[in-house]
Amino acid sequence: MPLPLTMTTSDVLRFISILASAIHTGSQFSLSFVSGAALLASPTADEATVLAQFRVIFRRGFVLCPPFAAIATLANLGNAFISWRSNDDGASMALRFLLAGLCTASLIPFTLLFVVCSEGLLLEKAAERLGEGKRKTPSSAARTRDLIKEWARLNYLRTLFPLIGALVSYSARYETINKCRN
Repeated sequence: MPLPLTMTTSDVLRFISILASAIHTGSQFSLSFVSGAALLASPTADEATVLAQFRVIFRRGFVLCPPFAAIATLANLGNAFISWRSNDDGASMALRFLLAGLCTASLIPFTLLFVVCSEGLLLEKAAERLGEGKRKTPSSAARTRDLIKEWARLNYLRTLFPLIGALVSYSARYETINKCRN
């Protein structure tokens, strides 16, 4: 039996969730791999400059990443509802989409529990404006570098949440294809 050539609402939502998760995964990964590495590239960089650059990177990441996580989560949860409401054994697909949405949304508690602390300390240090009268010490600069390394490492871990969500959502596609073939 040939595969259907039309896209259902579920297909569109799956596409949106996978695309949003992929963009979010790439964005989150680049924050650590590109931005984190750039911040640490020069061991002699002025601490105030590094903190000012971190603040810019943080703000851009804060604007870029959460909307894609929200879109992917909502698309997966919508797909879970549509699959659950379908008459042809949609419960297992609904469970996959629910799991995909929960994986992506799990980024929020992980961020609140682990990432906010290091981000907060870095932003607080940046707000102190080390270049404006604050005394610079080697231990302060070393602590800043350690915080940036921790932030980058945690961002690598945050990358896994939307990636796993996308993979689980994508796996539901195979269940749909197998149903169409049978």
